[in-house]
Amino acid sequence: MIVVPPPPEFSWLKMSKELLQFVGYFLAIGAIGFRFGIVRRIRGLSDEASRILRADNAALFGMLGIMLVLLSFVGGLFVESAMRKVVVAELLPPSLGRFEFKLGMLAVALVGFRLVRSDPSIGWAFASIGTLLVLLQPLYTGKLAGKVNAVHILAASTWLGTLLVLTVIGVRGVIRSHTAGQQRAKLIADLVNSFSPLALTAATIVGITESPQPGCI
Repeated sequence: MIVVPPPPEFSWLKMSKELLQFVGYFLAIGAIGFRFGIVRRIRGLSDEASRILRADNAALFGMLGIMLVLLSFVGGLFVESAMRKVVVAELLPPSLGRFEFKLGMLAVALVGFRLVRSDPSIGWAFASIGTLLVLLQPLYTGKLAGKVNAVHILAASTWLGTLLVLTVIGVRGVIRSHTAGQQRAKLIADLVNSFSPLALTAATIVGITESPQPGCI
């Protein structure tokens, strides 16, 4: 068996940081998509269905996602400093203001997801604003490739991340509930019907913004 070595510019650390970022955005945007793209579209829910589909259940996914993104930004610096045996300050990006802005907005998003259970309106507003401002920062600061990549990640996370949250919280919760079989079937159908327009729109954007050149936000 022939083992093909990675290209000279390949970096396991960079790949790990990008993977953490993507998974983090995937979970955070999925939670937001579930809240605004699915739960708000379903009307006339019974008390049992409302309990199962409480949008604050998705906030745990959002908190985990934001913590992964924070880990990729901050933890990556410390790992790289240890590997290269330099101080962290030497590895800070030239545009320090943008980096600080990202950290600040991630903190806002994390606080927002934490506030969801006590004050859903304010919590989801903070979570959505903080997450989107970080993810879409290249739209107002980066080059064209970064702008396209940011939209691509947003669309992919909206599509697949929302599907994950829908499956774990929505469909799984309905199946395990004590409601009648017909009611469960109807609620699952409503969930799928509510998700379909969001999925089609996001999948279309993913296809449009698909690029053979990988990028990092």
